[in-house]
Amino acid sequence: SCCQLVRRPQQLWALISVTQHKLQTSSCGQLMGMNEITEKLTLDTKCRNEHVIVQRVTTAANLSRVPCGSDQECRFAGRTVTSGSLVLVTVATREEGAAQLTVNCEKMVIGTMLVKDILLALTQ
Repeated sequence: SCCQLVRRPQQLWALISVTQHKLQTSSCGQLMGMNEITEKLTLDTKCRNEHVIVQRVTTAANLSRVPCGSDQECRFAGRTVTSGSLVLVTVATREEGAAQLTVNCEKMVIGTMLVKDILLALTQ
């Protein structure tokens, strides 16, 4: 018989508490620009409000919401459970459902996997 591995992405991440100020001045802020993966997407009409975006991202990955002071941007932060690598996720919304997903992570493989999981959550 063959065994099938079921990946549970939310189990890979640990919540961290980050403020906007801490994000800009700490090691989380150093992630911005490093190992950055950016994807453009179109949000479905039922996924265009902030509450739904937050719900879908936090369901796809166990990340904490980071206050950013913008109504067109949602930021999230976390750490991998095993290595403690930091991750920063930004969902920037534009007009007519256009959006941009940006993932900054110390490890490129982890970042790529996270992009796929969040894209799936936001476009379903």
